[in-house]
Amino acid sequence: MAQGIETTITEINVDGKTTQKNYRVFFQLQNSWVEAVRTPHGFMVPDALSEDEYLTVLVKVGKYQLEFSDVHISKFKTSWVVGIDKPPFSEKFVEPEQASSFEIVYWIEFTGLRTTRMIVKIKKE
Repeated sequence: MAQGIETTITEINVDGKTTQKNYRVFFQLQNSWVEAVRTPHGFMVPDALSEDEYLTVLVKVGKYQLEFSDVHISKFKTSWVVGIDKPPFSEKFVEPEQASSFEIVYWIEFTGLRTTRMIVKIKKE
């Protein structure tokens, strides 16, 4: 049987500041969401999903529901910084001339041998 994969969340960041907000993590399994088992420093990838190559994960932080699609399984073996950027947006995430067309930007920074970032930009309706 596969060893469970534990992912560490080192920080939840809102507008560039670390927050102490609680968070919950969910995985998409067929057509429903399954809550991940929390650990002292993060969460476990459910065994049913540990053989999949790409996963959809939902991180709930306060009133925010941050959905990330197609996260490669290797990213769950790194440490995560989860971030939310509200208007006015950091130029690191949104070009100033595009800022008015977005409602919110959120991201995961995966820290490991190479630090990478997955950014999701939600357009205004």
